[in-house]
Amino acid sequence: MQKRKMNGEFLEIFDEIDAPVYVADPETYEILYVNKAIKKLSRRKVIGEKCYKAFQNLDNPCPFCTNKHIFGENLGKTYIWNFQNKRNGRWYHCIDRAIKWHDGRYVRFEIAIDITDRKRFEERLKTLHKFGQRLHMAKTLKDIYTLTLNAIKETLGFEYASFLVSNGKYLEVVAQIGFPKALGRKLSLQENRGITVKAARIKRSVLVPDVTKYPAYIELLPEIRSELAVPVKIRKRVLGVLNIESKRLNAFDKQDEELLEVLAAHAAIAISGLKEREKAKRKSKQLTTLMKATTDIVGAKDLRSRLRVIAKAIRSLGWRRVVISVRDENLEIVDLVTVGLTREERKLLWERRAPGHVWRERLGPKFYRFKIGEFFYLPWN
Repeated sequence: MQKRKMNGEFLEIFDEIDAPVYVADPETYEILYVNKAIKKLSRRKVIGEKCYKAFQNLDNPCPFCTNKHIFGENLGKTYIWNFQNKRNGRWYHCIDRAIKWHDGRYVRFEIAIDITDRKRFEERLKTLHKFGQRLHMAKTLKDIYTLTLNAIKETLGFEYASFLVSNGKYLEVVAQIGFPKALGRKLSLQENRGITVKAARIKRSVLVPDVTKYPAYIELLPEIRSELAVPVKIRKRVLGVLNIESKRLNAFDKQDEELLEVLAAHAAIAISGLKEREKAKRKSKQLTTLMKATTDIVGAKDLRSRLRVIAKAIRSLGWRRVVISVRDENLEIVDLVTVGLTREERKLLWERRAPGHVWRERLGPKFYRFKIGEFFYLPWN
């Protein structure tokens, strides 16, 4: 009687927790005890039923039964495992152990903690990382924008989303799903209008459960009720913003925010990596051009031909117009070699050429503040 009372007091503790707890006989599989959580889920009396029938709707003991892990040579050990119940589709983190019943026999004790939300989060996170691998292989910025929005729709299940990029002065919508056409729409980063603008300015995610209570909200669809904006950034530099919206109030939670931040990080790395590859490609092309120019310079027959090769090589580095002047010992111009100028512009440049004394002043001590190494970098003014 005393042992029965002790068992009862011990098990009463589990009536106060939300996780399902039960006790069953390992030989007969008869359910000896269930806590309030199971009573609430089953909505019927299951004491005395077979555990495999009551919980799994099976006619025979479960093929995954863990009795072998807690009885026999494993008596006294705790067995921990994860399991998806095929009956309700939910995932559980199970803790099994043999305990002594009031009549002296050892019985099966299990507590099952519902981890369905965590499991779904992990699965969505895993899928996002796969999208991340595809993002890093993208060949154009447009591909990155499209893949990112596809991930939002297919993995996260959001129907209204947009990708905005920043140039430091404003945000521009470059890709979207669900919204009426508004590509090219620009939002000033100098103003306090727009949830995406706020996310870009504070460099943190902004979750708004009810946009009707947010004065700075910019309406695109009148039925939208909630919004989540996440900055796409590399360290502290904001490249853009991922934005999702919903017609439901409180449609987004912290898990959605975390997942969107992961996707934003992948997008940021992909954009940065693509720009670095393009930069390296341009540099390689420039070096190839310079090497070819070196060969052409050696083969040129006169000074003017050599200077023209040099001017073209400089222009290939990204300059729109190049002017090289040939001067005498008094810095008077005796010839001009130009690339990128029209005939009229060359004529006007020759007619308005500054005399030698002006250039002697420009290259003198007064202008040393503009000297970089052996060169002078003179502003137009």
